[in-house]
Parts: sequence; C-alpha cells; structure tokens
Amino acid sequence: MNYNWQEKKLGDLLSILTDYHANGSYKKLKENVTLLDKPEYAVMIRTKNFEQNDFLSDLKYINKHAYDFLKKSKVYPGDILMNKIANAGSVYFMPELKRPVSLAMNLFLLRVDQEYANQRYIYYYLKANEKYVKSFAIGVATNTITKENVRNLVINLPKKSNQRKIVAILSAYDNLIENNTRRIQILEEMAQRIYKEWFVDFKYPGHENDQMIDSDLGMIPEGWEAGKLDMIARLVKNKYDDQLHSNFPLLDLSRIPRKSNSISDFGESNEITTARIIFKKSNILFGAIRPYFHKVVYCPNDGITNSSVFVIENRDGFSNMYLFSNLFSKSTVKWASQHSGGTKMPVIGWSVFKNMPVIIPRTEILIKFDQILNPMLQKISNFVHKNQNLKKTRSLLLPKLISGKRDVSDLDIDTSILND
Repeated sequence: MNYNWQEKKLGDLLSILTDYHANGSYKKLKENVTLLDKPEYAVMIRTKNFEQNDFLSDLKYINKHAYDFLKKSKVYPGDILMNKIANAGSVYFMPELKRPVSLAMNLFLLRVDQEYANQRYIYYYLKANEKYVKSFAIGVATNTITKENVRNLVINLPKKSNQRKIVAILSAYDNLIENNTRRIQILEEMAQRIYKEWFVDFKYPGHENDQMIDSDLGMIPEGWEAGKLDMIARLVKNKYDDQLHSNFPLLDLSRIPRKSNSISDFGESNEITTARIIFKKSNILFGAIRPYFHKVVYCPNDGITNSSVFVIENRDGFSNMYLFSNLFSKSTVKWASQHSGGTKMPVIGWSVFKNMPVIIPRTEILIKFDQILNPMLQKISNFVHKNQNLKKTRSLLLPKLISGKRDVSDLDIDTSILND
C-alpha cells in the first residue's frame, strides 16, 4: 500500500445513506405507495434489474404521488446502490434511465460527499472488495447488512487527483462496453424490424407481384407454406463430458440476457454438475424454463449450457437467420409461454415446442433475408467478443488500481471530462 493513501470509514465519506423505509412507517408507505406493472411516472429500481442487466423489461412503476412521497430515496444516475438482504453487500452503479427513479425496499442508497472522495472511485473500490463488504452480512437463511455495518466499512483512499485518474482509466473501459452494447441494441432493433416487415406484414422485396392465399395460419403469400417448427429446426443433444472435452465457456440460463444478444459474461464448465449440452457457434439457445423471460440468443462461439436451455440448429439448407429471428420474436415467446406446463416454474417441452406453427417462406426470399441479416448477426457477435475482452482487461486492472499496486501518480491523464 502506498503511504500517501489513507484509511477512512465509509460513513465519514457519505452525504447520504438511506433506504425505502426512511420515508415513513409501514402504514404510511402502504397508504401512499402502490407498485404498478404498466409504465407510470417513475421506475422503482430493484435488485433484479441489476442482476439481469435489464432496465427495459419487467419493470415496476409508481405514480408521481408515490414518487414525491418517497422523497428520501430518490435515485439519480451515478448513485451507488447496495443489497440489504439476500446476497447482502452486492454493489451496483445506477445508469441513466432518462426518467425518474425511486429505490425499492431491499436496497441501500449511498451518495458520497464530493469534498472527501470521488463517488465513482468509491463504487469501484466497493466492487473490487465486494467479498470484504459481504463479510459484514449476518444471518443464515437470509443474510442482512445494516446501515451501521455499511458506515464501518474501511476504504483506502489515494489523494483526490489520483482517485480521478483511476476512475478515468476504469470508466474508459465501461464507456466502451456501453457503446458496444448500444450498437448491439441498434442492430437487434434493425433485424427485428426487417423480420416483422417481411414475414409478419409481408412487405418483402417483390411482394407487390404476389398473390395472397388462405392457409392454416391465415392468409400467406402464394408459394409460402404453413408448417411446424420441427420442419425447419432440430434439437441438439450433444452432451459435455469432462473426460472427453476440454474446458468450454458456460452460457447457462442465468447468464442469457433477456430480449437481447448482449451477453455479459461466460462461466466455466465446472460451475455446474448437472447435464451440460454443447452448442456450436451460430446455434440458437432458447430458455425453456419460464419462456416468458424471453431468453433467446444467437451463439457467438462454441460453448456449453444447462439442460433447461434448448440448443437449436437449422435443418440442412434452411435459413438460420430466419430461424433465429422467428425464435426471437415476441409471438414465438408468447406461444411457448402459453403452451408451457407447470405453475410456479412453467416449462415448455421440446415435444410441444417442435409442433409450434410457423410460416415457411419461399427459398429466394430467405436467401435475400440471409444476405441482409447475416452481416448484422456477425457484427453483434463481434461486439459481444469485444465486450468480453474489455471486461477481462478491466477485471485485471481493477484490483491493482484500487489496491495501489499500479501507481497512477505519474500518469498524464486528462480527467477534466469527469463528473465528480
């Protein structure tokens, strides 16, 4: 440790440490706050939004009255949030949602006094030392961390100028990752829009000259066919064996993002001991448990997944771009959800899913679709790989910078664009 660094208690660096319950009694909270499923004035930010890296779907909302009532726990971009219970001590950095945000009941809100420390530096420090933070949690069945525990956390601080340099280095990686993620989202939106225009609205190239005919799936263009998923796709069941295979990256159900191909991270093959299925690059993964979570991805590389995920490949000669677009569509996810079995944890079986009705377009239309979609999905895969590499490098740098093992004092870094 550099002797110019100081040890400080986190409580001495904070201007705010608060939570949902700071706004009043349970009775008052119940009278004034109602969680809503449909979009309203403000988002009620929850742990699951951070765990699933999903700030677009499955959100909870509150109206303006509730938001104003919860004035002691309004959340702003750049705030630090921490789990109070269940995985207590996990730390998150609030992104910009471009709408009012309020704190859910199982989180703490931390805001740093900028006179003493850089807020983003404190976030990076807590993130790098999350194991230390979680060691303060108490309880067996449900672990909990208290405000007093949080205040007593020890933070090692370099001088303010070096905090800013460390933040500049690490946030540069975060910004690149965010930009790549945004590019993935744009490409996904374009691909979905083209799929809908061609195969739902039937406004594909040359549609003006085609006749519509009746089918089991309603009116479709002449020369197209009403079929079943099994006609264009097959289920892959190649099992992973520790004795036969080398270590493969793991993309299990928990790591598959919702409504996106922006895969955050891969695990190690030995993380799970249940049946593991091998997937190949360009295979399609479809989450069979709770299919309404919309966990469908186009594989950017070879790897393994768990048995609660379908590994699907296109039948010989059929368009893989169309197959993926169809499986990723809202209508397919809705069909799978409606035909799932079970109440608490609905599951779609392949014996049911393979019989899902699908429209099979003419070959020449699919060829044109492939020519447009294939470069898009390859770009998405490239951005996923870039983000993986950026995250690995950042993960290696983070503990070295935060511990002082990598000295930044003599580095000439422009920190003028940073917001404290």
